[in-house]
Amino acid sequence: MRLNWFGPVPPARTAIADVARRVAPALRERFDLTVWTDAEEFDPFLVDGVPVRSCRQPETLWPEANFADYTLYHIGNDARFHATYAELCESHRGVVVFHDFNLLELHRERFLAQENGQQLFERYVLQREGPEAFEMVRRQKEGELPFPEMVEAIPLIRGMAANATGVISFNPSMIRKLRELTRAPLLYCPLPVGPEAEIPEPPRRSFDGRLLELVMFGFLNSPNRRLEEVLKAVAAFEAHQVRLTLFGHIEEREAFEVLLRQYDLNDRVVFRGFLSGAEMEEVLRSAHLAINLRNPSRGESSDALLQAWKHSLPMLVTDTGYYATLPEETVFKAKPGDEVRAVREAVTAFRDNPEAGFAKGMAGNAHLRRHHSAEAFAETLENFLQEAEAYRLRSFAAPCSRRMGRVVREDFPEASVRRHLRERVASELSRWMRD
Repeated sequence: MRLNWFGPVPPARTAIADVARRVAPALRERFDLTVWTDAEEFDPFLVDGVPVRSCRQPETLWPEANFADYTLYHIGNDARFHATYAELCESHRGVVVFHDFNLLELHRERFLAQENGQQLFERYVLQREGPEAFEMVRRQKEGELPFPEMVEAIPLIRGMAANATGVISFNPSMIRKLRELTRAPLLYCPLPVGPEAEIPEPPRRSFDGRLLELVMFGFLNSPNRRLEEVLKAVAAFEAHQVRLTLFGHIEEREAFEVLLRQYDLNDRVVFRGFLSGAEMEEVLRSAHLAINLRNPSRGESSDALLQAWKHSLPMLVTDTGYYATLPEETVFKAKPGDEVRAVREAVTAFRDNPEAGFAKGMAGNAHLRRHHSAEAFAETLENFLQEAEAYRLRSFAAPCSRRMGRVVREDFPEASVRRHLRERVASELSRWMRD
């Protein structure tokens, strides 16, 4: 079976690109897989036997891509990596994998990059979400509504969900919301971390009671990552007690430097930028506690969580969205809006009883092994794609049947001919609609 996979690929600096690389060997065992990307530069093969093609030229894309049995689009909320795939999946039906539920920022940025972008964005909101959402966009533009409040109120996922032949989410809490937006089959499956054989054995961790190493990583510039709250919490400890290492992306570096000076943290916080895979592994192995706050949640799952669990590293998360569904024994949880106190309490609890903290990391590693392997994802996906294809044919058969009925009535006046054609059409459509 031929499978199109549309999404970012390495070296794009997004975890979704890493997901593609990690699951490709398992998918290759079940599909004739082709990966399509809008990147200007990429390796011709994602892994051995899995070609990567450019989707920038429609005249060469669709003649080949249309011959696949299944098409999969990966959609996140960062327009730099997903604007092209958002546009494609609304014009060419397929199974959509939503890595985030709230996609307003994706659509806003992809339209603002065009001429008359604000007008195009407002028209899109009006068409997809209606006049109430349109009015909220207008109020935000006039400064009457905070941007985060608008983002929270308008997920802007409806159009892509309604057009999909199937919808996949790595967040179980999204499924109920998605059911209200589409009739297509829905699937929750755990975000894959990679082949089971590549998940290392849990390391033996220790803490000598002196300097506690915290780590926070990913795209840290969004307010929902609560970076300032984390810095404020770290400032409550002495320099010899806690050190925070940050890596990934901070867009507003000047504002970040101001915060470091404001809380007197230059001796307790280190920002290392983007790290290579080996460098990231080294930092995670040497850390004691990871912090991964999301308030408000955008409906995302978290590759950062899986990377921490992969190294049996305990993590503090916000008790909301996907993170609220995690077993209590696998993570520390922070109440939304109370992050400063939660970080301080987690640090204090860890220093007082490090073995209990490490136990959460070990439980997370065990959970990862049971539920997040690439092999399990590939098997689940294969079964679901067959269900999505059956839905696609059924959804196509109804309008096709109505159209063929009109053709038969208008173009074939003889009753015997019409009866014969109706039987042929009904037979063919029934074949399409079989599960």
